[in-house]
Amino acid sequence: MSTTTYTRQELTLKTVEELKDICRSDKGKYYGFSNFTKIPLIEFILKGGRVAMNNAIIARARQRAHGQTRPLTLPLSNPDPDEDDFSDLSDMFSENLGIYKREYDDYEIEDNELFSIEPDFEELDSFVDDTIKILKSFDSNCSVSYERYENDDKFEMYTLYKKQLYRKYGRLGNEEILLHGTNECNIKEILENDFSLTINAKHGTAYGKGIYFTNSIRKALEYSERDKKTKYVIMTRVYVGDIIPGTISMDIHPKMPNSDKRYDTSVDSPHNPIQFIKKNNNQYNIIGIMKINLSNSNILKLKLNPLNSNLQIINKTSEKIKVYFSHATFQMNDKPQGKYMGELLPGGHGGYNTAYNHNFACFNRHGCMRLITITQLKTTIELTD
Repeated sequence: MSTTTYTRQELTLKTVEELKDICRSDKGKYYGFSNFTKIPLIEFILKGGRVAMNNAIIARARQRAHGQTRPLTLPLSNPDPDEDDFSDLSDMFSENLGIYKREYDDYEIEDNELFSIEPDFEELDSFVDDTIKILKSFDSNCSVSYERYENDDKFEMYTLYKKQLYRKYGRLGNEEILLHGTNECNIKEILENDFSLTINAKHGTAYGKGIYFTNSIRKALEYSERDKKTKYVIMTRVYVGDIIPGTISMDIHPKMPNSDKRYDTSVDSPHNPIQFIKKNNNQYNIIGIMKINLSNSNILKLKLNPLNSNLQIINKTSEKIKVYFSHATFQMNDKPQGKYMGELLPGGHGGYNTAYNHNFACFNRHGCMRLITITQLKTTIELTD
């Protein structure tokens, strides 16, 4: 007889046969399990087997008969059943019914912080402050206003999406605050009817059709009110989860290796992603809108458009230098990171087309010797021993 208590996550990781072995170890408690598929089988074990289910259903039927209106977790064919009515209980767990799937309080996950709909105030304030600092770094005269957005219905859909993932796979992946630049005329439509899953062709589909988000305020600004000083950026909390490099022909996310689960998000780069593409709604939650007034619309053309800056690196050392590139900031360590851009021989030099806030790292045989961040249109770096 089995007396082991299992968590939902432990059961989710088991195969159907392993779950049935648990039931076989205590047939008196779990009799009638053989027709269940995986998800109903997990619920059957968590709820304590046949006897526990019988008692719960009888108790709730009696409550209903006495005029109590608490909703039933499972459907009853007879409001006042007797012992003989439970011969076909497996029908109540049909995967097509879906009734028990909405009773999340029975899963003891309703109040779990994993399913919160918003980042906490400290995280949100820090993100807004960091974004303002970045904006001020290339336009000290810009002004920024931020307005929170709340929609209970959409909040609920987002948290239900995460609960469904957790119920099915026993785990959740990471979430990030991401941005979506748009024109002012689109904001009302987005807030009322959500993002369009088919991205506008003028914004490109380099990584496949879908809803494009970014962790770069500079990238977000490129998609809002082009050639105008006033920009609008929608802030979202996005369920990122498992990522895969996107391609122009990727209309849906493929399944992960040896799994029935699909990748959650496609990205431009798996190592240092800047663009995140979602293929489905309800996998994000809109949390606010930023309005940015730039002092001059030409600032974007000078500092944000791709590859309009120039970097020259001159190797005046006695060793070969390897150069690496990254959109994200490098960490100072001895391990090469980012995209390899080639090597510079002693006395040689290299020229690189780049853009504002791009990052480069120079390595010799001892490790990283120089980190470079592009902050102007022309940059010249001399490396010496």
